[in-house]
Amino acid sequence: MNKKNILKFILGIAIFLIIYHVLPNPIGSIITKLPFSAGNKTLLLNLVIELLAIIVIVIIYHKDLKKNLDNLLKNKSDNAKKIIIYLYYTFIFVVLANSLIINLTSKQIPTNESLNRKLTTINPLLSFVVSCLIGPLCEELIYRYQFKDVFKNKIIFIIFTGLLFGASHLELDLNVANYQNLLFIFSYAGVGMILAKCYLDTDSIFGSTLTHMLYNTICFIITIVGGL
Repeated sequence: MNKKNILKFILGIAIFLIIYHVLPNPIGSIITKLPFSAGNKTLLLNLVIELLAIIVIVIIYHKDLKKNLDNLLKNKSDNAKKIIIYLYYTFIFVVLANSLIINLTSKQIPTNESLNRKLTTINPLLSFVVSCLIGPLCEELIYRYQFKDVFKNKIIFIIFTGLLFGASHLELDLNVANYQNLLFIFSYAGVGMILAKCYLDTDSIFGSTLTHMLYNTICFIITIVGGL
C-alpha cells in the first residue's frame, strides 16, 4: 500500500467514523426538538446524515465518480445482466444464511432488520427514500467505493469491505440475545462481499448501488405487503 493509498484509507475510515459515530449526536439533538414522532425523527436523522455523506464524497471524488458512471453506461446491456445475477445471488445467500442462523438461535431476525420494518410501517414514503434510494448509494460510497483503490488485492478488498459493512449493520448490547444477534454479521458481511464483487465485475460503484437499491426495494415491498 503506497502513501497515496494509505492516505485514502485513512480518509475513508475518517469519513465512516464521522458520519456514523460523530454527526448523529449534534444533528440528532436538533432533530429531537422537532414536533415529529420518534420513528420519523430516526428516519429524518438517517436521511440528513446520509445526504451529508453523499455530498462530501461526491465533492471529493466527483471526477472519478463520473468515470464510474461512464463505465456503467458504456456496457449497459452486459452490466444490466450482471446486476440481475448479483441480485439473485444476494437473495439466495440471505435466505440460506438467515435460515441457518435462525435455526441455531432463538432470534428470528436481526435487530437492525426489525427496526427497519418498524420504520417502514411508521412512514412508508420517507422510509422508501431512506432505505431504497439514499441509503444504498451512501453505503456503497462509504463501504466500498472509498476502499477499492486502497486494496490492490481483490480478495482482501472484498473481505474487508464485507466485514465493515456487516459489523456496521448490527445493534449490539451486552446481553445473551445480542450475542446471538452477532451471528447475523455473517449474513450482512456476505451481502457486502457479494456487492463488492458486483462493483468489481461492473467496474462501477453504480453497478453495486443499483443491485443494493433493487434488493432493498424488493425487501421493502415484501414488508409493506406483509403488513397489509
